[in-house]
Amino acid sequence: MWFRILGTLEVVVDDVVVQLQGRHQPKLLATLLLEMGQVVPIHRLVDALWDDDPPGTARRQVQNGVAALRRLLAAHGDDPVESVGDGYRLTTDRLDARLFTDEMHAASSKAVTTRRLTPCCVERWSCGEGRRWRVYRGG
Repeated sequence: MWFRILGTLEVVVDDVVVQLQGRHQPKLLATLLLEMGQVVPIHRLVDALWDDDPPGTARRQVQNGVAALRRLLAAHGDDPVESVGDGYRLTTDRLDARLFTDEMHAASSKAVTTRRLTPCCVERWSCGEGRRWRVYRGG
């Protein structure tokens, strides 16, 4: 299972995009991915779903939404979302943004210009994922 946030938000399992449900599930997942490895309190998830005027049932809707997201991910082989205190934490190393950042740091630590990328990154760019990342190199 891979999570993609560079470009359109996607969950990919065996080269198939998992369909996120409703309007809240993508927002919940995106918020958790952006804070990957950190506990995201429920009140922050409420803020992500409803800007200024959350309904009285917002807390419960977040809990139900995260439970549905966890069921969806588990049905596809993984549930990286943990309940921690009064929030949730997503733990995974399968995030395109993290991989991209790691590869760019590896390239820059070798005193390589941004035009010369690691072979793994060049291969990834040439096989299609690059269209998601070109925006970060100005292409």
